[in-house]
Amino acid sequence: MKEIRHINAISLYVADTARSAAFYRRVFEADIFEPGPGNIVVKLEGILLNLLDMKLAYEPTGPERGALPMELNIWVDDVDAVYGELVKRGVAFLAPPADQPWGMRNITFFDPDGHRFEIAQAISG
Repeated sequence: MKEIRHINAISLYVADTARSAAFYRRVFEADIFEPGPGNIVVKLEGILLNLLDMKLAYEPTGPERGALPMELNIWVDDVDAVYGELVKRGVAFLAPPADQPWGMRNITFFDPDGHRFEIAQAISG
């Protein structure tokens, strides 16, 4: 569709907006603002993460509704450098950087609400 140029924001429902704001500020050193009660916006390069209190969802969310967290993929030039920096910021990873058979080197971590982040770089192979 020609009218769609890019995604500028992604909304994630969270259990505790203050806890999530602290996490994103620490991990991404992002600018954060609060446009209204129960709504925190994290400004990243080229995209906004809109963290909404689960109570603001149009329909109930959570495990009882079968709601699944979201996965966000972030492409970088040097996964190992990002890994080292985020470890210093207290991020817990599933595993250290690893080369994958599909041509990526990646690391994975979760935010406080179970949203999965994969940070990856292309590798030659």
